[in-house]
Amino acid sequence: MRRTRQLILEYAKRHGHVTVDGLAAELGVVPVTVRAHISALEKESLLKGEEVHNGRAGRPRIVYSLTEEAERLFPKSYDGLATRLLDTLAERSSDDMRALFEDAGARWSSQVSPAIRSKDLDERLNKVSTVLNDEGCDTEWEKQDGLILLRFYNCPYVSVVRDHPEVCSMEKAFLEKTLDMPVEIRQSGPGVNVCMMAAGHNAEA
Repeated sequence: MRRTRQLILEYAKRHGHVTVDGLAAELGVVPVTVRAHISALEKESLLKGEEVHNGRAGRPRIVYSLTEEAERLFPKSYDGLATRLLDTLAERSSDDMRALFEDAGARWSSQVSPAIRSKDLDERLNKVSTVLNDEGCDTEWEKQDGLILLRFYNCPYVSVVRDHPEVCSMEKAFLEKTLDMPVEIRQSGPGVNVCMMAAGHNAEA
């Protein structure tokens, strides 16, 4: 059963839009069987249907296509792309590399900071943690000796960071812009199990 649904997804991936009759002919099964599989895939948010009117009288035809969730099931090579681009940039200047990620962090902050700046510090920290966790960072924070310590238990860019630790400058710039205070990277990069950053006006002391 799962194999049939996988074939439906693969067929939709290749053709963009599919119909019940088209899938039935392709898979060699009756339309009612295809509808049952499509219904299951819709419940899993992997297929979406859209009515198409062909200008004739009668009921509109329904065509199905992959959802964004389904697209994520197919192989991607974002890490490979990022590494190749960064390798090219690294041949020019490590300063250019760091500046690139600092600019990316500042741009990231500008997208979320308007909804955060009006909060008190604890609320801002909770919001920042939520944003980072949505990115896959698995963070927690605590106040210690006049500083705010942020721990990162997962690096969503780990395969890229191995070759380009400058990537960590992005989160640093994001935190500085969003929290409006200096941030220091305490530990990060290849071989580090838990990354840590310190935020506060004594962070760089």
